[in-house]
Amino acid sequence: MRKFKISTQQIIFILAILFSVSLKGQVNDFGIRLQVLDKNVVDSLFVFGKWSAKGKTETHLMYLGEVTTNNGRVYKIMKS
Repeated sequence: MRKFKISTQQIIFILAILFSVSLKGQVNDFGIRLQVLDKNVVDSLFVFGKWSAKGKTETHLMYLGEVTTNNGRVYKIMKS
């Protein structure tokens, strides 16, 4: 039985390929997140897009509210 020896360059190349493939599945949804935050409606589900077998995506976002820290900073909380 043959032993396979993989070099560091080959490992880096394989990881780069896997990483780039995973990025293709990500959607640039910064704009739709801003829409949900601007509406400021707590506990309402917003659905953007429509999933299909041809590759379309669907994003579900819910604005949960805001949290104020002791020093006055306000953080808006959203889940997807």
